[in-house]
Amino acid sequence: MLERIKSFILHSLAAKFALVAALIALLGGARAYEELQMAYFPKTYEITGIASSVVPVRGMIVTTGAFRQEAAALASGKLSIPLMANHSNNIQDIVGKITALDLRFGKTLFKAEIIANKANRAVISQLLDGTLTDVSIGFIPTEYEQAGNVVLIREIDLFEISLVFAGADPTARILTVKEKE
Repeated sequence: MLERIKSFILHSLAAKFALVAALIALLGGARAYEELQMAYFPKTYEITGIASSVVPVRGMIVTTGAFRQEAAALASGKLSIPLMANHSNNIQDIVGKITALDLRFGKTLFKAEIIANKANRAVISQLLDGTLTDVSIGFIPTEYEQAGNVVLIREIDLFEISLVFAGADPTARILTVKEKE
């Protein structure tokens, strides 16, 4: 019986190695290795950035306090906020998730995670080489007031943070991108 189990294991391993070899031959060395690594051992990247600052944007100022409830709900696990591509409503454009919001120095800072898979390959490449640097928030104001020529937004429902080509808030940007260990 033990010999049959050993034989089965060896044949299974041989079949897997044959499949890997065929894949490498079909796709070409380095690329095939990258495909296999992403499929079976995906890397996770951690991103930090500024989601919003207390600066006028299109006649509005989103105050740091506007994020207080969202930050607490996220920290307690009661809220999930996706990291999107270009404010898309398409589920395929979810590239990661927001893991933390930190409110300080008049800024709303965020941490996010992106898993390196085939769908996210271009986004991660652009983040790492610095060609994708801006972020933008998707929200609905729930408490606001007019203050002269500006609307002060005091509370929001934050439903996403997006990686964008050019965000409305000139201070909203990616600060760091690193492989999570």
